[in-house]
Amino acid sequence: VKCGETPTSADRHLTLHAVNSTESLVEGPFQIREPSLDSETIAAAELDVILLPGVAFDRSCRRLGMGGGYYDRLLAPTSFADRPLRVALALSCQISDADLVVDEFDQKLHRICLASEWIDDESELSPT
Repeated sequence: VKCGETPTSADRHLTLHAVNSTESLVEGPFQIREPSLDSETIAAAELDVILLPGVAFDRSCRRLGMGGGYYDRLLAPTSFADRPLRVALALSCQISDADLVVDEFDQKLHRICLASEWIDDESELSPT
């Protein structure tokens, strides 16, 4: 995943890039190797699974990010019922028993994986 810069900060977005070899990575900010913006892009709908970061989650599979909306915009064109499966890895201290307050553009998760349990969005995901 790469954050593509556009003229205004409000237009910033994430793009997915294919990485076929670590040799194709370039040094980015903070000396972290990342895909080049010139590399092949991939639509989120082409993925089978996407791991999403978050600050907090609730038991209805809602996520609270850092407030930029990057992942919400990345996933907005995809259908929740279709690919990719939206998964978060979390610590138990990140799970709120109270419902998180979300906006209409916030994208829901299918599953949250903790060390001791999996939380599924039962309304949309059939048990596996």
